[in-house]
Amino acid sequence: MFRLPTAGTSRTILALMKLSPTMVSLLMLGLLWAQCGTVMAAEESSNGSIDSLPLRSDDHNNLVTLPLGDINLLVVTDVHSWVAGHNVDHEPYWNVDYGTVLSYYITLQNKIAALNAANKDGKELFFVMNGDFMDGTGLSLYVDRLFPILQRMPFSAINLGNHELFFDDNLLAMRDKGFIDYWQGNYLTSNTVWSDTKLPIGNRFTYLSSKNSNKNILVFGFLYNFGGACSAATVERVEDVIQQPWFTNVLTFNSSSVDSTTTTSSSGQKTRILGVSSSRSEENYSDSYKDYDAIVVMAHMGYQDPLIDVIRAAIRSITGNDKVPIQFIAGHTHTRGYAQLDEMSTSFEAGKFLDTIGFVSFPWEKEEQTEQTETISLEGNNFKHNKTTSVGNNDAKPVLSTFHHVFLDANKEVLKASLDGSDNVQNHSEFDTGRGRALSHFIEGTRLSMGLTETIGCSGGHYRLDLPLDDPRSLWGLYVREVIPHSLANNHSRIFIQRTRALRYDMLVGPITVDDAISISPMGDRMIRIMDKIDKKDLLMLLNKLDVSGMDELRPNLPKYGISPSPYPIHSRQLYTFELYGMEQDWPHVQAALAELALDHNESFFSTIAWEDYEPEVYRGGTSGTSVLTSHGVWVHFVEDNWKCVTPENDVDFKINKQLLIWLCILTSLMGLAHYYSWLNSNDRVSTDRSRAYIRMAGATGNRSNVLTAKTVRRKQHQQNVIDQYYTNLKQQQEKNDSQPTESTAILSGDGEPKSAYSSTETRPSVSAQTA
Repeated sequence: MFRLPTAGTSRTILALMKLSPTMVSLLMLGLLWAQCGTVMAAEESSNGSIDSLPLRSDDHNNLVTLPLGDINLLVVTDVHSWVAGHNVDHEPYWNVDYGTVLSYYITLQNKIAALNAANKDGKELFFVMNGDFMDGTGLSLYVDRLFPILQRMPFSAINLGNHELFFDDNLLAMRDKGFIDYWQGNYLTSNTVWSDTKLPIGNRFTYLSSKNSNKNILVFGFLYNFGGACSAATVERVEDVIQQPWFTNVLTFNSSSVDSTTTTSSSGQKTRILGVSSSRSEENYSDSYKDYDAIVVMAHMGYQDPLIDVIRAAIRSITGNDKVPIQFIAGHTHTRGYAQLDEMSTSFEAGKFLDTIGFVSFPWEKEEQTEQTETISLEGNNFKHNKTTSVGNNDAKPVLSTFHHVFLDANKEVLKASLDGSDNVQNHSEFDTGRGRALSHFIEGTRLSMGLTETIGCSGGHYRLDLPLDDPRSLWGLYVREVIPHSLANNHSRIFIQRTRALRYDMLVGPITVDDAISISPMGDRMIRIMDKIDKKDLLMLLNKLDVSGMDELRPNLPKYGISPSPYPIHSRQLYTFELYGMEQDWPHVQAALAELALDHNESFFSTIAWEDYEPEVYRGGTSGTSVLTSHGVWVHFVEDNWKCVTPENDVDFKINKQLLIWLCILTSLMGLAHYYSWLNSNDRVSTDRSRAYIRMAGATGNRSNVLTAKTVRRKQHQQNVIDQYYTNLKQQQEKNDSQPTESTAILSGDGEPKSAYSSTETRPSVSAQTA
C-alpha cells in the first residue's frame, strides 16, 4: 500500500518541480535504473550460489507429514557454528536458528508422546549432531562463547568432526572447559585419540535406550581417515580400528550378566558413561557392554564414502546377523544424500550451514514386507523426489518401506507444516516454545556482545564462490584482484598464493556485517611472509611444483591455488625479484614443495635453506603496519575501507520503493506536459524572453522544425537591428552636415549640387531582400 511521503520527501519533490523537465527526466531514469539494479541483485542473491548456497525449494515438496517409525532420528550436521542461522536480510527464506530447531524438537517429541499414549505405540525420538560445529562464523573464533549455546541443545549423541581438530587450542578447550564431559559419555570418537595417552578423546561408543521398552541402540562415532589433525590428536585409520578387540567385543556381547552404571543425559534418554576410567589412565570396556537391537553409526564422511561400506561389512561379518538395522548418519561433504547399503542398512547426509534438518526413521527389526516404497532423496540441488542410490553391495535390494527419510528446509513454514501436514501456516505461536525463544535471544545477545552484527560496509553485487576467476561475479576473482592487493599495499612485487578451498561462502548483495565477512573465510588463518626475496626463475619453479594452475577436484571451475595480483606480474620485464606471501594453513604444502625442489636441484637457491626447520614470519600490515592479518581480517579491512554505505543527507529518504518511483515518474510527465502547453499557448513565442527560454530547452518543449525556425528568426532580427542602427547613425550625421556644410562632407551631384548618399526618394535595403 502506498503511503504519503514524509516531510523530507515532500521537500525533495518541491525542489524537483523547480528543475527543467529534462533534468527531472534524467534524474528519474537514474533512480529507475538504480532500483532495477537493486531488484535484480536481490533476486540473484536469493537464488544463491550452486556451491555455497542451497537453492530454495519453491515447490515446498517437504510440506508432508513425517513418516514416523519405531526409531526416529532428528539430524543436524556440518553446522559450522551457523547456530544463528542465515542473515535474513540476504537470505530471507532460511529463517531458522538453533532456537527454532530446539522448539521443533520439543514439539515433535510431544507429538510422538501423544501418539504413543493414544495408540499404545513405543516410538522413540533421538536428536544427533554429526560433527563440524567449528569454523563457519564469528562465534567459532571464541569457543567459550559457542559452547554455552551448544550445551543448550538436548543432543542424544555428538560425533567429532575434522574441523574440531585443526587447532590444539580449540581441542584442548573442549576438554579443559568441560565441553566433552558435559555430554556424559555421548561425545563419540571411535577412531580419534589423544596423541600423548592414546586414549579416546570422547567415548568409543554409547547406547541410547528406549523409554518405552527394554531395547537399546548401539551408537558409534567415526571420522574419516583425516591426516591434518593438530598435534594433540591422532586419527586412527578406520580399517585398523574395526579390527581392534573393543569393536569386536561390543558387537558380539551377549547379555548374560554385565552390570553397569547408567545416567541420564540432558535429552532425557538413558545413557552410559563408557570406556575410560575416571583416572583417564586406561581404556576398559569390560563392564560397559549391553545387548542392542539396532545400530547407528555416526560417520563424519560422505554418504557414499567407501569407508562406510567398510564399516558396514565389518559389522555384518563380526555379528553374522543381516537382520539388525544399521543406520549411517553421514556428513562432511556438505550435500543432501541417501543411499541403500543392504536390505537393512542405509546412509543419510543432511546438508550444511543449518540449511537442512534431517529426519530418518527405521524399525527395530526386519519385517517381512512385499510392498516397496519410493523414498525422498536429493538429485543434485533439486529438492523434488530424490531417488535412493545403491552403493557398496551390488546385490542390495530396494529399500523396504520401513526405512524412511526426509530433508527439511531450514524454514519455519516448512518445519511447522511437517508437524501438521499442512502448508496453511497462519502463525508460529503453537510451534515456538519458551526454551526455543530463550535460546534464540541468547544467541542474538552473544553475537551483539561480540560485535558480529555491526555493519561495516555495503556490497553492490553478489560474488559467487563457484565461478571461475575471470568472471566479474567471481568471489575468488574479487579476492585476488582487489582484496589481497589492498592488504599488501598494492605492491606488485609481493606475490600471494592460497589454496582455493580456503573461501567458504558467497559475498551477498547489501549491507555487510562483521559476521558476513568472517563467514567468507572463517578459519582465522594468519598471513605469513614465506620469503622476502625470490627471483623470477625460482618462483616459477615453485609455482609449477605446486601445480597452481591445475583444477581443483572439488571446485572444477577454479585452479588449485589463487595467485595475487591477478594477472600476476611474474613475466613483467620491470620486476626480477619478488616477495612471497601465503596463509599459515597452506605452509605445510609449500614447505613440502620447497623441500622437494631442494632435492631435485642440488646447486640451486632451494638447496641453500633447510626447509624442514624453516619458519616463515607472521606478516603485520593494516593501517598501522603492526596488525596481524588473518584470513577473515583481510575481508573486514577491505569492506571497511572500500565499500562504504551511502548515508542519506538532509533528512531525505532515499529508500524509494517501487510505488513512490511510479508516482514520481507520473509527476515528471505531467510537469513536462504543462511546460509544453504553456509554450504553445504563449502570445508571442518569438520575441518574449519567456518563449525564448522555452525554445532554449530544445527537445523538451518543441520539435526540430520549431527550433530551426526560431533560430532563423532570431538571426534575421539581429541583422535588421544592425541595419536600422546604421541608417539611424547615418541620418544623424547627415543632418549635422547639412547644418554646417563643408567640402569634405559634401557629395557633388551631376549638376554640381551637394547631395546625400541616398536621395529622399530611394528605398533603404531590407534584410528580407538579402540572401540569408
